[in-house]
Amino acid sequence: MIEAIMKAIQTRIATEVTDIKHVDFDEGQLDYYLDHPPVMFPCCLIQDSSANYTDVSVQHGATPRNRQYGIAQIVLTVAEQRLTNSSFRTPTTQKDTYFRLSRLVQSIHEAIHGWKPIGDGSLMRVSTQKQKRDDGISVYLVTYTLGLVNC
Repeated sequence: MIEAIMKAIQTRIATEVTDIKHVDFDEGQLDYYLDHPPVMFPCCLIQDSSANYTDVSVQHGATPRNRQYGIAQIVLTVAEQRLTNSSFRTPTTQKDTYFRLSRLVQSIHEAIHGWKPIGDGSLMRVSTQKQKRDDGISVYLVTYTLGLVNC
């Protein structure tokens, strides 16, 4: 089930937000490669962060018999290299590129918020966090939850 969800999210972002050059599953591409992360910028990395389950019933003849309701957390890491200045005296055209990443985060949000990747629950945003880094890469972490039924 998680595999189908992750692939559906990847396809949705890649087809709906065409300004994102690299959509992949998060395997630490931005953390474990110092000078040259193996991504093209801007990128969106998808991680199935965690899931919590509650037992709801037993359904004889079903596999698995013990039915559960789950809430999965999906974290999107949206990143790009920061190559321009954003100070007050910077030309407007350069300064506008500073906000490109936040516009991309909003475009991704519009493409997936409330969308059902596999038919059960809808993706719902629960948090956005800007990550501080010292390597010139600007990063937003956006967390969504997704309800899972009969998992």
